[in-house]
Amino acid sequence: MKNGAEKLRRKNLDAIVINSLKDPGAGFGTDTNKITVEFADGRPAATYPLKSKQAVAADILDILPTL
Repeated sequence: MKNGAEKLRRKNLDAIVINSLKDPGAGFGTDTNKITVEFADGRPAATYPLKSKQAVAADILDILPTL
């Protein structure tokens, strides 16, 4: 989370999606993932539970219009 927040500021992004690499079933080599979206405008981070990567992609697409 700390690295993601730093990258958000350093690269002047509107938001950043942070993949969980510590939770079982999340990250690389699996069909599921768990993400947190951090926003530059001060909104609270949006944390999502473990779900299919297709569902994660849909969550990200749902966020895009709010940026």
